[in-house]
Amino acid sequence: MKISDTAIRYIVCAIVAVLLIGLGYASFASKKQDEQFLADQATYNQSLQYLQEEDFGQAILLLQQVEINNSNNAIVKYYLGLAHANTGEWSKATMEFQTVLDLNPYKVKDGVFMIQFANILVDAKKLDQAKVVLEHCQTLPNPGQMPDYQEQINALLKRISVGS
Repeated sequence: MKISDTAIRYIVCAIVAVLLIGLGYASFASKKQDEQFLADQATYNQSLQYLQEEDFGQAILLLQQVEINNSNNAIVKYYLGLAHANTGEWSKATMEFQTVLDLNPYKVKDGVFMIQFANILVDAKKLDQAKVVLEHCQTLPNPGQMPDYQEQINALLKRISVGS
């Protein structure tokens, strides 16, 4: 079977048309994605501002909006957990901190994160889990920004022994 020159031209034109349509769509989709990213970034930055101002209710609302498009973002989950902890929503804070560990298992080596998690677990009355976390904290090096790290661990362990 021999293909005529006209047929080859139509095939080439069709391929070029498909490529141009694909590039146009990719450009459109990427602009929409960029707009969504910028909107999420602005909302995230505003939520951090609310956290600094200790307006935790507003921070939670904004972080939940960011979470819709970034459900596997450990940083968003971390700040959401902190905000819930500061409003006394211990079970939500515990769930968010556990999700951070699921998303980023290396956080178990972060002494500051782990002692925050232990604090939340103690306040949530999950004393057995808190004790396990605190025993792990004892094996971690002291974080530079927390010179009283071991004292905080001991104080939490004491709270656990009194609460049991």
